[in-house]
Amino acid sequence: VVLCDSQYVVGPTTKWIFAWKKSGWKHAKGGPAQNKTEFWELDALIEQLEEEALDVEFW
Repeated sequence: VVLCDSQYVVGPTTKWIFAWKKSGWKHAKGGPAQNKTEFWELDALIEQLEEEALDVEFW
């Protein structure tokens, strides 16, 4: 469990990151996702943990 009280981190990570990945890290209007590098790195870390059979959940 990742405990985070920042909606700036939790919101995009739980709602938008899947769409950004699908669209090549672009937002709905076609421009690059805000803070793309940081969220790309966070997503890579989450995937790495999940590959090691660790569940990652934001709450």
